[in-house]
Amino acid sequence: MIYCEKYTILCSFYLHCDPTESHYLKLILDSIFCSRNGSFLSEIIWKRSIHVLSRKYFNITNDIIFLYCKSKNHKFNPQFESINTEELKKSFPYLEKETGRYYSSYGLEIYSNNYNKHETRILDGKEINTLIGWKWAQKSLDEKIAKNPYLIYWTKNGRPRYKIYADEYKGKKIGNIWDDIPSLSSTSKERLGYPTQKPEALLERIIKASSNEGDLILDAYCGCGTTVTVAQRLNRRWIGIDITYQSIALIMKRLEDNYPSSVTENTEQLGIPKDYASAKALAEKKNDRTRKEFEKWAILTYSKNRAIINEKKGSDKGIDGLSYIFSENNKREKIIFQVKSGKVNSSHIRDLRGTIEREVAAIGIFITLENPTKDMESEAISAGFYENINIYTRKINRIKIVTIKQILKGAHLDVPTVVNILK
Repeated sequence: MIYCEKYTILCSFYLHCDPTESHYLKLILDSIFCSRNGSFLSEIIWKRSIHVLSRKYFNITNDIIFLYCKSKNHKFNPQFESINTEELKKSFPYLEKETGRYYSSYGLEIYSNNYNKHETRILDGKEINTLIGWKWAQKSLDEKIAKNPYLIYWTKNGRPRYKIYADEYKGKKIGNIWDDIPSLSSTSKERLGYPTQKPEALLERIIKASSNEGDLILDAYCGCGTTVTVAQRLNRRWIGIDITYQSIALIMKRLEDNYPSSVTENTEQLGIPKDYASAKALAEKKNDRTRKEFEKWAILTYSKNRAIINEKKGSDKGIDGLSYIFSENNKREKIIFQVKSGKVNSSHIRDLRGTIEREVAAIGIFITLENPTKDMESEAISAGFYENINIYTRKINRIKIVTIKQILKGAHLDVPTVVNILK
């Protein structure tokens, strides 16, 4: 969704889907927008791939993007195909001696405007008749010639044409069939691991077409944050919404890696724990999926988004998250995260110690909502230290207990890690 200056006026709405559902969704969108003074504007065909093969039906290589508006005052900025220098020279081969500009000429008489085919136009003091139709009214033509007295080109037969100049040419206007933006390949530098991730070029075209700098962009299913990242680069304000903390953490990491620190510092995050009460409320949700968000939030906040969440359903084998620490010869060793939101005791630390030994891990991080008991702390100390004097100058506790209260006060993983959550 793209808003203009006031939040209350929704200017443009884009919905991206595949062809199997597009006809159903269009009926729903028509009922929402067209019945409330809105309008259907475009059905964009995005040719995303040419690598889908089928023997029983035509290959499906496109997605559908619907564009609607709620206000007749919606913004639209035409977009243009890029053109290289060689193509530009071929398209504009003629030199205007008076100015040194290269140009090409186009018909001033066009069939599509045959409603004015019996009208005359005055050019260079001559009355010119046509049986076809004129591109512009006399007033518009006079204004253009006043700005550029060399605009009109006369053919050998004495018919007028108008010039388009190479230095003013933006490219061919883009229509509703987009075949110049491929989907992301598995080796693309943009690829972050999200199966539905869109290329930045696609979002850039959409945002540029329907907004200006300073306008507000809303992505209600922001996933890995492509819309947010592009909106930030194009100097738009933005709001991103997602139901998982992992997505929000990934987006913040993406902003952190690509923009000055002031961007993340001025980004307000809503709906995530800000104090112990809200963290406890999230941990005690009855829904398993929501409770899992507590684990994700705790691990990713403590690791500063440098951990991988264990998404496996069922038994997690004592591993809620993983990160890695450098060892000798650039080898990696595991850091295991466990998160507990209920009552805890020393048996949990012994279990973590067993998991560390089974996984041949370097370090275990035990994150707990409740305060640890003295027995738990003693059990953690008895696990000893991780030492590697060739890499680190200090000892690191083999098992570290971290409370949610400590995380809320800014405690974080203070060992160098190698895994990037974005990959």
